[in-house]
Amino acid sequence: ITTMARRNDEIAGELSDLYRRTRRHVADLLQAKQDEGVLRLADEPEAVAAILFALGDGIALQVLHAPDRVRELGKWVRAGVVCARALLGA
Repeated sequence: ITTMARRNDEIAGELSDLYRRTRRHVADLLQAKQDEGVLRLADEPEAVAAILFALGDGIALQVLHAPDRVRELGKWVRAGVVCARALLGA
């Protein structure tokens, strides 16, 4: 879909809107959990949500572009979890 979005403005707009709505929804959930005292976010909820998605997207790209290194996926995910915990105040 991302490749198609590069060539088609309508798809790009829809994809951008989908990402924005998804980030906003997750940010709202993070804010609610922070308000309940479950989390202590390291930054604004929208920023934390964006970085959490970026971590996942980045790992996915690494797997796609370096399939010979998939055996390292566990290490990448562990490092991502460390980042996520820091952002979530865990």
